[in-house]
Amino acid sequence: MASIGDWRVHVVGEDIFASEVRCDADDYRYAGRVGESVEISAGEIPTQIADRCRAVTASLGLSVAGIDLRRTPDDQTRLYMNVGQEMGVGPGDVVGAILGETGLAGKVVGAIDLRERHLFVDVASEHVNSIVAKLNRTQIKGRKLKVKVA
Repeated sequence: MASIGDWRVHVVGEDIFASEVRCDADDYRYAGRVGESVEISAGEIPTQIADRCRAVTASLGLSVAGIDLRRTPDDQTRLYMNVGQEMGVGPGDVVGAILGETGLAGKVVGAIDLRERHLFVDVASEHVNSIVAKLNRTQIKGRKLKVKVA
């Protein structure tokens, strides 16, 4: 079971209902289909995050919303990259670029959340400035990278 839980937040008007979700599957909603278990428990998120959830919901013109929040370990920082599956980029390309450009060991790279046109990758916080600077001068699959702290 995952050591760090993610959050499912429901916004109903101004009310916030948060649940901590612990699961090793990529998507807890389908964990049973891949033989994974899920633990869900009521929880409370920080006021600042609750306010952001309300703001996102309102900005979309909604009065009710469900928002999934992924938690990054304390010793890691989540980065955004402007490449994704649609460009033929896979996790190996991301790890290869980070290790190849920085010379760092593989343990500095954490979870990779690959989307169609972008991705998120967790990296060791102590190396984040170096990783961002070096990756912003390189390419993956012929695409110039734009990397920033998410």
